[in-house]
Amino acid sequence: VVGCAKKQETVFINIDDSIVTSAAAREAIEEACVRNNLKVVDSNPDYTISLSLDSSLSSQGYRISNENKTISITGGDETGLLYGAYQVSESINLNNNIKDVKSEEGTPYLEKRGFRLNPLFDIRTPCYCASGDSYRAGIEDSWDIEYWRGVFKTMSYMRYNWFELSELSPYPTMVKVPGYEYLAIDDVWKYTGEYDDTYKGNCTNMFRPEHLQEGNYEVIKKITIDEKISYFQSVIALAHSYGIKVQFAVMNIYAGYENYVDPTITTDCTNEKTKDYFYKATKTFLETYDIDSLKTGAGENMDYPSGTEDLTEQYIYDVYANAIQDAFKEREDKKNFVFLHEYNELKWQYWKDFPYAVHVSTRYADTHMYAVTNPIYTQEKRDSLPEGVYDSYNLRNEDAYHFTWYDPIWMREFCKNMKDPKSVGFVLGSAGYYMGKEYEFVDESLNGGYYYQRHWLNYTMLGRFSYNPEMEINYFEELIFDHYREVDRELVKIAIDAITYGSKWLCEFQKLFYTGGTDSSWYPETCQSHPALFGYLDIKRFVNSDNAYGGSNYYSFAAYARDLKSGTIDPNKKTPLQVAETLKENAKKSMEAIKLFDQKGNTNTELQNLIEDQRTVYCLSLFYSEKVLAAVNLRQYNDTSDTTYQQKALNNTNNVISYWDQYSESFLARFKPERFTRMGIVDPNQYKDAVKKDLTTIQKWTCRLYN
Repeated sequence: VVGCAKKQETVFINIDDSIVTSAAAREAIEEACVRNNLKVVDSNPDYTISLSLDSSLSSQGYRISNENKTISITGGDETGLLYGAYQVSESINLNNNIKDVKSEEGTPYLEKRGFRLNPLFDIRTPCYCASGDSYRAGIEDSWDIEYWRGVFKTMSYMRYNWFELSELSPYPTMVKVPGYEYLAIDDVWKYTGEYDDTYKGNCTNMFRPEHLQEGNYEVIKKITIDEKISYFQSVIALAHSYGIKVQFAVMNIYAGYENYVDPTITTDCTNEKTKDYFYKATKTFLETYDIDSLKTGAGENMDYPSGTEDLTEQYIYDVYANAIQDAFKEREDKKNFVFLHEYNELKWQYWKDFPYAVHVSTRYADTHMYAVTNPIYTQEKRDSLPEGVYDSYNLRNEDAYHFTWYDPIWMREFCKNMKDPKSVGFVLGSAGYYMGKEYEFVDESLNGGYYYQRHWLNYTMLGRFSYNPEMEINYFEELIFDHYREVDRELVKIAIDAITYGSKWLCEFQKLFYTGGTDSSWYPETCQSHPALFGYLDIKRFVNSDNAYGGSNYYSFAAYARDLKSGTIDPNKKTPLQVAETLKENAKKSMEAIKLFDQKGNTNTELQNLIEDQRTVYCLSLFYSEKVLAAVNLRQYNDTSDTTYQQKALNNTNNVISYWDQYSESFLARFKPERFTRMGIVDPNQYKDAVKKDLTTIQKWTCRLYN
C-alpha cells in the first residue's frame, strides 16, 4: 500500500515502584523510547520491559534477556537494576529500535566509583575553596534541588555510584546540635567583597569575621534551619534514588564560625569543649542524615603541644568513632557503614576494635591524575594496610578545568590498573575548581550548564571503563556518534580525531615535568603556580627540574642533561627532545582535523565548542613543545659553553612568546579571567611579561656546575 506510515511500536514498562531506583530506571527507558519513536503504554504493548531484583547476582550487577518481545532486566540490587535499565536504553538508542536490544550481563570491575563536590552553602560555614569564583558562582545552585537532580542523573548514567560531599565544618548550616542550638543558622549569606591571594584554599583562613560585617554580605535565601535540614535530607534521598551512596567528608579542626560565636570552641584538640561540640555535632548529623560513609583525618588545622602528635588521633577517635558508635548502636541498617580515614594520619592501634569498617584514602596519582596509567605513589601504602582495611583512592583532576579531554586508550588502561586487592575503588574530585555548573564563558549563552555534561567524554570514560574496562573503544565511539546523532557521522569522526590528538599534550608533558608537592604548585593550562609560590613557571624551573612523573620512564630535564653529558643515555627512556617532537606531531594532527572540520561546516553548538577547545589547545601544545626545546638547549649551552645552543634557546623562546600570545588571545576569547582557589587569578595575559623575561634569562645566563 503506497503512502502508509510505519506503525509506531508500543512498550510497557513493568517495575515495582517501591524499589528506590525505580523512578530513575523508568525515566531512562522512557527517554530512550521517546527519542526512538517508541510509545510507552499501560496495556496491550508490542514489547514489555520487565525489571526485577535477584540477590544471587552481584551487587551493582545486572542481567538482560530479550526473548519473544519481552526484555527482562534483573539487578543484583537497586543500583544494578538501574544500570540494567541504562544499558537497555543505550541499546535502544544505538540500534534506533527495541527489537535488537542485546542480551547481556554486567558486573562492576571497581566496586566504588565516586565523585566529589565541595559546594559553598553559606559564607558563615565556607568550604575550603570558597575564594574561587566558581564556588561563589555556584552558591545559589547549591540550594536548588533541581540542580542536584541534574548532578545525580548525569553521574549515575556515567556509572558513578558514590557521591562525596566535602566540607570544612558545615554543622551550623546542617544540624541543630543539642546544647549548642545557638550555633544553628537560618538563611543563606553570600560574601560580596573581593578575595585576594592571602586566601590559600585550606582549612585555616577561609572564614573571616569581616565577611559578616554589614555591607560585606547579602542574604540570598530566606530559610530556617529546620527547612535546611529537610532540604539536605531530600538531596541525600535524591542521590540514593539514582543508585548513588553518600559519603560526607569533614575537615579538622575547623571552628571558624563556631569560634566567632563561642570563643571557647577552639582548634585545640585537647580542649574538652571542642571535643564535646564536634562529637555532638557529628552524632546529630549521623542521626539526621541517611549517609553511607563518613570521611575525615587529622587535618590541616589541629593544635596540640609539641611531641604529643598521638593526641590528634585520640581526638579523631573520641569525636568520630564514638559519634558513629553511639548514633548507630541500635541501627542494624548501618552495619555496613564505612569510616574513611586519611592514610597519612592513621594510627591503627586506635581502630583495631572499632566495630565498623575502616578504610583509608590515599592520593592515587598525587594531585594530577593525567600523566601515567600506572602511578606508583601509593602502592607501598596499600601493601602495608592491616587485614580488612582497604584503600579508597583520592583521584584529583587539578590538570585541566577548561578544556575537554578524550583519550580512551589511556583512560581504559588507567582504569584497568586501579584494580588492587587492597582497594575498593576511587572518588574523583578537584580542590581548585567547583565542578558544578559553569559560569566562566565570555559567551553568556554557554553559562549555566553542568561541568560534567560539557566534559562528558572525559568523565563517561572514567565511569564506564572503571565499571567495565573490557568495553571496546569502537563501542565508545558509537556512544559519541549517538550523542551527536543529528550531525553528519563523518563530521563527528573528524571531531573525535581532533580531540583525541589534541588531548595527548597533557599526559605527555606531565610525564616529563612534574612539580610534585601541593596542587598549588602546578596548573598546566597556564603554566603557573599560586603567586605565593612561583607564579609563572619560567625556564629556570624547567632547566632545574629533576622530577619526571613517577612510573613514567621519562627523563627529567636534569637527568637527561647528566646522561647526555656522560654519554650514558638510556634508550628505553623517552627524552625531552622526543617529548617536544611528540607534542608538535599531535598538535599538527589535531589541527589537520580542525581544518577539515571547518571546511565541512557545522551547526551543532556543543560540537563546535569541543573543536574550539582543541583550537586553543593547539597553541598551548606548541608553546610547551618550544619551551621544552628552549630548556634543553639552554642546559646544553650551560654544559658546553657552545653559544650555538644559547642562540637555539633564544629562537625557541621567541616561538614560545608567539604561541603564548596566540594562546592568550584564543583562551580569553572564550573564557573570562577568574580566581582559582589554589592558583590565584588565571589569566594568560598576566604572564606575558614573565614569558618574555625568559629571553633575558637566556641572554644573561652564566654557565655553572650542576650535580
